Amino acid sequence: MRRNRPTLAAAPTLALTLALALALAVALAATGTAGAAPQRATATAPSVTTEPAIAGAAQVGSTLTATTGSWTGDTPLTYAFTWLRCNGSGNACTAIAGATSQSYLLVVGDLAATLRVSVVAVNGAGAGGGVSAPSAAVASAPSAPTSSVAPTISGTVRQGQVLTASPGTWTGTGTITYTYQWKRCDTAGQACADASSVIAQNTITLAAADVGKTIRAVVIATTGAGSASATSAPSPVVLSTNAPALTTLPTVSGVAREGETLTATAGTWAGSGLTYTYKWRRCDAAGENCVDASAPTAQSTVTLVLADTAKTLRVVVTATSSGGVATATSEPTQVIVKKDTPANTGVPTLTGTAREGQVLTIANGVWSATGTVAYTYQWKRCDTAGQACTDASSVIGQNTITLAVADIGKTIRAVVIATNAVGSATATTAATLVVAAKDAPAPPTGGTLPPGTGPLTIAQVASPNRLVMTTVTPVPARIMSRSVFVLRVKVTDAQGRPVEGAVVAALPLPTAWARGGKATTGVDGHAAIEIRPTAKLPLAKGVLSVFLQSTKPGDDAVLKVSGARIAQIRIG
Repeated sequence: MRRNRPTLAAAPTLALTLALALALAVALAATGTAGAAPQRATATAPSVTTEPAIAGAAQVGSTLTATTGSWTGDTPLTYAFTWLRCNGSGNACTAIAGATSQSYLLVVGDLAATLRVSVVAVNGAGAGGGVSAPSAAVASAPSAPTSSVAPTISGTVRQGQVLTASPGTWTGTGTITYTYQWKRCDTAGQACADASSVIAQNTITLAAADVGKTIRAVVIATTGAGSASATSAPSPVVLSTNAPALTTLPTVSGVAREGETLTATAGTWAGSGLTYTYKWRRCDAAGENCVDASAPTAQSTVTLVLADTAKTLRVVVTATSSGGVATATSEPTQVIVKKDTPANTGVPTLTGTAREGQVLTIANGVWSATGTVAYTYQWKRCDTAGQACTDASSVIGQNTITLAVADIGKTIRAVVIATNAVGSATATTAATLVVAAKDAPAPPTGGTLPPGTGPLTIAQVASPNRLVMTTVTPVPARIMSRSVFVLRVKVTDAQGRPVEGAVVAALPLPTAWARGGKATTGVDGHAAIEIRPTAKLPLAKGVLSVFLQSTKPGDDAVLKVSGARIAQIRIG
């Protein structure tokens, strides 16, 4: 029985081929002599016993080759080939123009089709035909790998520590294998030389020769169709074993008022034999556009003067050891007020239920001032993260507000303005929970925060309470290269108390510019998240946005405790 015959759509093509072959046989017989007639009477025409077959990869650009199959009949036999293009099931076949050789080169027009080959065997007694089974569906030509997301490097950039390369994201057909070559570069990530041979291992242990250099990883991706390479952004400069390395930012404490003394702490550093110097910087009210207010000194204090008023101060700490020098800058202080002007020493708070129709009340907080202090208030309507606030009231003497329809879906903050005979100063509360509609379901139980003003653990914060990311500080303050930098995020509860154990995730936007990560807050509410720029990050002046979300580990999917905000980091 014949197998895998083409359907009716292909039959006319095959019949025509057979007819031509039979006509050829008849013509050959007609040229014979009369004495040959007994030979023709006993001669046997070809008949297929094993159908033809197709060998070769069914991929565009590959060559298929036909076998003739097995035949009975008088020899010698000659063969004619016709290649047929069929649908994915091997049916509805049509002859391919000009494809009459024993081999056939697959072209783009064959993509997703199957191929059959028709073989006609001819001898002196006649002709017979056979058709192969269909090939596999024709696939695209194999492609070499292409990098779509650059490789990255992780690990502590210090002599003796291990760096690990992630290959990034690649496309390509077939299995992709990776090898790695590490490069030792100058501080700008240029003028690189091999720091390793090409190896299968994606790690390297930093050596003495790497100190003062940056490291890049070259990833070589290979498939059956070829190889391609992609290179990571440079690491930060490799430190020696005892070089300073920042783990916690410096801080500033004290009353932000002319005549008062501010005290800086150096922060926390890794390294041995460290000494510290302090340089104070005078900045605008937002903590930007800073200029030096003092020369570097071993003294960690500064007495505020008239020139500091209406400004903020930051301290730059320089850590020095025999292994190197490093610097870190604190977050800005509160805006500094004139002498004897009220100064806030304990943030104001809000009490009440965040629900339409309910009343919120402000507690003024703690102030340092001389003489009589009068308080006025301005209410702010903010987004769910407590940001993007607009006035919800004019400045009033009353410390309460009744929540209205316009407050639903928002959070509320209050600005306390303390005034005496010398001047005024302000302090702002943390944001409330999101304001619910009057008829919304009551919040679940278990959402009451413990009393007090000290830090909380994440286990003490339950829905409907929320997490607030009060400050986001990049280290360094501006992106000047594609080196890894740190986002230092402070997480508090709705009353401004630091929360320990919250998980903070960072997603840079656009995602092609940098890779984010996660970190857990410490007892001071701070988390330090590494941001790894890619080669696509432009270094011209601009902004990298980072979406931040703080969550409670293992939290309920519906009644979850979380917070979110967008931070913007200046480039250049």
